[in-house]
Amino acid sequence: IGFTYLFNISVFIFMIKLLVFNNEKMNKKLFLQFSLIFIWELLLIFKAGVINESILSLVSWVSSYIILIILSKKDDIKFTTIYKYFFLGFLFAFICGWSTPIKEWGIANIPTAYRFIGLLRDPNYYTVDALLLIFGSFIYVALSGKKRNIYIILSCIMGICSVSKSFIILLIFGMLLKIICSLKKINLLKIIVVLFLLISCIFVFYKLGYIELFFEKYLYRSETTSLFTGRDKLFTYFITCIFNSPLSFLFGNGALTYPIVLNAGIIDKFFTNFVAHNTYLDIILAWGVLGTLVYFNFIFNVIKNSKVSLIKTKYDFDCKITITVFLVSLFTLSYLTTDVFALIILYMIIMVKSVKKSQKKLEE
Repeated sequence: IGFTYLFNISVFIFMIKLLVFNNEKMNKKLFLQFSLIFIWELLLIFKAGVINESILSLVSWVSSYIILIILSKKDDIKFTTIYKYFFLGFLFAFICGWSTPIKEWGIANIPTAYRFIGLLRDPNYYTVDALLLIFGSFIYVALSGKKRNIYIILSCIMGICSVSKSFIILLIFGMLLKIICSLKKINLLKIIVVLFLLISCIFVFYKLGYIELFFEKYLYRSETTSLFTGRDKLFTYFITCIFNSPLSFLFGNGALTYPIVLNAGIIDKFFTNFVAHNTYLDIILAWGVLGTLVYFNFIFNVIKNSKVSLIKTKYDFDCKITITVFLVSLFTLSYLTTDVFALIILYMIIMVKSVKKSQKKLEE
């Protein structure tokens, strides 16, 4: 509360720590590839003539990619440690995020239209964090030997509070993948325990009146917005913009500036300064087809340099499900200009490498 940019500042400080105090070395080839993307972005910003305080966000954005380049090659980072602090941070963000609506309206009088957001950030990005914790919990439990149910249940509850339709859809999608991949090794006793805990939680929240509260919230969201919440209009508009301009198609309009450049002079106020709400479309709009090829080549080389690979263990499906759910979420969210995007890629790399490193332990 009141620390909107604390995360951004922390990313920059951590990058300085790695380079200056830890004296970490960067892969020169990867650094040059990312430098090309960064220079491309700066040139498009100057071309658009939109130079304001928003350009400062590039400092922490660049820092996040430098962290990705440095740490993706390391083999001694434990996923269990990363997951533990990710979960605790998310839990405290959830608790602190309730302070504003409770202070404003009290628990019983929170407006139906209000959407809870951890630490007052965007509710949709917040739900993706919850999904990463839910599906990453299977791997965390396998590597740490701790109980899984508490992580899944708490993360589900915290995710549901966002009143996000995409959260429900992606949760069901991921769980269906999990069930399909686990058909041969389903443990009936574990399923009964999980169902008992879920029913118990639902009963408690029903008695407290929260079930009715959130049912009304989700019903309100369904009745007042379309299934895609206007994203279909945005996709159609921006795709039209790309093909109507050969220069935009080839070179883009800048990650920070394309919402302003492409929306200039439009009649429909719905699109004013809106991002595409689709990371894949973001990349093309930002740097065109040529820049997209450069960017994906950079990401591919980061993964290649990390020497990450999915091995044949009973937990490789959990890695694939977590990655798949995140990749699907990119169709509905604009992650390109966020600092956390590069860090989530790093999170995935550490997750897979930890499973690979613990292969013998997992097979026992």
